[in-house]
Amino acid sequence: MAGYRLHQAYGPQFIKVLAAIAQQYVPRMQQVNDADARAATTRLVSYINQQEFRQPPEGRVMPDHDESSHVAC
Repeated sequence: MAGYRLHQAYGPQFIKVLAAIAQQYVPRMQQVNDADARAATTRLVSYINQQEFRQPPEGRVMPDHDESSHVAC
């Protein structure tokens, strides 16, 4: 969620931060021999490579009406 908003607010500067993370931080994370670290690294690399920060997060826009608005109290 934060990535989407950061990209909206900072645009090219946010892209530069992600590039720095990919170049400097990710290789260090890949050297760690921990299953949780590998999983987090894989998700981070996927997030950056697929540019998921450009897509609004699911649930960001709340519907005007939902099922609860049709239920009588």
